[in-house]
Amino acid sequence: MSTPPPAVGIPPAGGEPAPEPAPPGAAVDVLRNADRWLAARRAWVIGVLLLSAALCRIVVLVEVFDTPVMYSVRHEEMDMRFFAQWAAHIVEHGPLDPTPLHPVHTWHRHVAAAHFGKFPPVPGKNFLELDNRVREPMIRDLWNEWYGGNRYHQEPLYPHLLALVFWLTGGEDVRWFYGLQLLGGVLSIGLLFGVARRSFGDLVGVLAAAMAIGYGPLIHYELVLLRVSFLVLAGLGLLYVFQRIYTSPRGLDRPLWHWLLVGALVGLATSLKITFAPLAFGLLALVLWPARREFRRWFVPLCSVGGAALLLMTPWFVRNAVVGASLFSLSSVGPVTFAASNYPSYLVDYGWAPYGEDASVLARVMHESHGTLLGAIRSTLALYESTGAYIWKLIDKLLIAWFWFEQPNNTNFYFSTVFSFVLTVMRYLVVAAWVMPAGLVGLGVAFRWRATRAWWWYLGLSFAPLVVFYTLSRFRVPVMVGLFPFAALGLVSVVSWTVRNRVWPTIVALVLFIAGVVWMCRSFRDPMRQVIDAGNYSGALQQYYIPKYTQAIDAGQHAQALAVLERFFGILPDYLFNLNGNHPPENQYEGAFAMQVAGVYQMAAKLANHLGRQQDVTRFDAVDHDLRAAVGAYQVWMRELQQEAERTKQPKPKK
Repeated sequence: MSTPPPAVGIPPAGGEPAPEPAPPGAAVDVLRNADRWLAARRAWVIGVLLLSAALCRIVVLVEVFDTPVMYSVRHEEMDMRFFAQWAAHIVEHGPLDPTPLHPVHTWHRHVAAAHFGKFPPVPGKNFLELDNRVREPMIRDLWNEWYGGNRYHQEPLYPHLLALVFWLTGGEDVRWFYGLQLLGGVLSIGLLFGVARRSFGDLVGVLAAAMAIGYGPLIHYELVLLRVSFLVLAGLGLLYVFQRIYTSPRGLDRPLWHWLLVGALVGLATSLKITFAPLAFGLLALVLWPARREFRRWFVPLCSVGGAALLLMTPWFVRNAVVGASLFSLSSVGPVTFAASNYPSYLVDYGWAPYGEDASVLARVMHESHGTLLGAIRSTLALYESTGAYIWKLIDKLLIAWFWFEQPNNTNFYFSTVFSFVLTVMRYLVVAAWVMPAGLVGLGVAFRWRATRAWWWYLGLSFAPLVVFYTLSRFRVPVMVGLFPFAALGLVSVVSWTVRNRVWPTIVALVLFIAGVVWMCRSFRDPMRQVIDAGNYSGALQQYYIPKYTQAIDAGQHAQALAVLERFFGILPDYLFNLNGNHPPENQYEGAFAMQVAGVYQMAAKLANHLGRQQDVTRFDAVDHDLRAAVGAYQVWMRELQQEAERTKQPKPKK
C-alpha cells in the first residue's frame, strides 16, 4: 500500500514505532491544520512555488544581464571558458573528432614546469628559458598524456547540450543556455517540494521549497556555465522517480516501458555526472529489496533499468571506440583532482590551489601514476607519514565543509551580490550557517524513518566529494538542497515539541542547533582573507569593463567610455579608497590590485581631460596618486622586511 504523507512532526508509516498522540493545543492544531490546508490545495501551492521561483530568477536576470556576472565565460583561466570551447569544437568538428581536448590553465603550466624542471625535455636547457612557442606544445602534450589522450575531459552530456544550443541559435551566446539552467532551477523547486512532502508532509515540503527559492547560490550557479543547476535537477529527479515507485500501490508491478524510462533517466544523469550511477542503483536497491526473494519481480526491473541506462550512454561508448579512447571512460579528471586535494600540505580552506611548491608535489604524483586513478591514489597516500595523518586531513576537510563561507571556485557568489539586490538579500536570508545545523536536527528527528533512507543515500553521495576531494560552494549546493527538507522538519518539530511541553527533545534540539550555528560562524583561519578578493574585481575589469570601454572608444563615444570606467569605480570595495602613503596594502595581492586600479583612474583622468571635465580630472588624479603612494609604501615596507630578514638570518648548521 502507499505510505500516506505524515502529519507534522510525526514519523511516516513503514515499521516505525507508533507516535504518541499529541495533547490538544491550539498551536499543534494550527500546524496540523496548515498541513491539511496545504494538502487540499496542492495544485495551487505548487503553482505559487513555481511562480515565486520563476519571478526571483527573472528579477535577478534583469539585474545582472548587463554586468560582469553574465560574462564570466570570457575568462580564459576558468572552466566555463573550456566548456564553451568544447561545445564550439563539437559544433565545428563533430562529436567524433579524435583531437584530444583538455584545458591548459596557469596551474597546468606551473605543474608542467615543475615536471620539466626535473625531467628536462631538451637536455642541457632550462625549460623556463625555452621560447614560449616551444614550451606551450610541450605543456599541452604532457597534460594530454596525463589526461588520457582523447578521453572525455569530463562527462560529455553538458558540453553536448551546450553544443546543441550553439547549433540551434547559430552562435556562441551562452545566455540562451543560462535560460535552460534557470528553467532547470524552477523545475528543481517543484521536484524538491514533491519529494519532501511525500516524506514529511505538505507543510515541510512548502518550507523546504521556500528555503530553496531563497537560496542565492542556487540562482547564482544557474547564471554560470557550470553543471550545478543540472546536477541538482538530476539528483532530485532520481529521488522523485524512485520515491514514486517506492510509495506507489503498484510497487514493482508496472509496465516494462516504465522501467525503461527510469533507465533512460539514469543514463542521462550518469552522462552528466558519473556519481549518479551509484546514487541511482542504490535507490533501485531500496526499491527492489522488499522483493529480494522473488526473482521474477526484481529481475525485470533491474535488467530494464540497467539496460536502458547503458543504451542511452551508447553514443559515448561508440565515440570512445571510434577515436581509440578507453571504451567506458566518461571523465579523465579524477586522478589530478584527487592528487591536488589530498597531498599533505594541501590547505583545505582554499579549495583548488596547486601553485608554488604544491605544483611540484602534484607533478611528482602525476608522473608516478601516469595519470591513472589508482596510481594517483597510491602515490598521493604514500606522501603521508602515517595513516593517522591522512585521517586528520579528511577530518579537516569535514570540518571546513561545515563553515558559513561559500568557497569560490571559477566564480564567487558574493561578487554576484554586488550587482543584484535580490541576491544581496538572499546572501543573508537562507545561508549554510543556520540551514546545515537545522538540517542536522531534522536528520536526528527522522533518523529511523523508512521514508528517509533514500535521502540518506543522496546526502551521503553528495557530501562525499567535500571530504574525498575538496569543499567548494558549487559542490555544497546539492548538499544544501538535500538538507532543506530536514531543516524544515527540524524547525517544525521544535515548534511542535515546544507547544506539547516536550522539554528535553526541545532543549537537545536547540542546544545542537545553537552549537552548530556558533561553529558554522567561526572566523577565517587567515585573518587577512576577504570574502570578495581582488581577483574578482580584476577579472571583471579585464573580461567586461575594458572590452566595453574599448568598444566605446573605437566608436568615438568618449563620454560613454568614461561612464563605463565610472561604473567600474562604483563596484570597488571601500578599503581600496582608504589606501594611501600612510595606509599601504596588507598583502601583495592588494598591492597588485591597487596598482591596476590606479592605472584605470589614470585612464579616466585622461579621458575626462579630453572631455573638458576638470573636476573629474582632479578627483581621478587624487585617487590615482593615493593608490600609487600606497603601493610605493608597501614596496618600501617589504624591502625593509627582506633586509631585516637577511641581517638576522642565521647560518644553517653543518650536517
